[in-house]
Amino acid sequence: MFAGDGGGHLFALACYGRVRRSTIASWFGQFDLAVPSLQEFLDGLGRRIRGQL
Repeated sequence: MFAGDGGGHLFALACYGRVRRSTIASWFGQFDLAVPSLQEFLDGLGRRIRGQL
């Protein structure tokens, strides 16, 4: 786990650098693919931050 969305959903770094997001606000639920790489996750986060400024 390396991040959360503020609503309880968690993000985890999986094998091959894939980023997965919890389907429910729990450590013990299922995690689905969010983006194929950490770089894409960070790029998307940067775009969202710039859009709010």
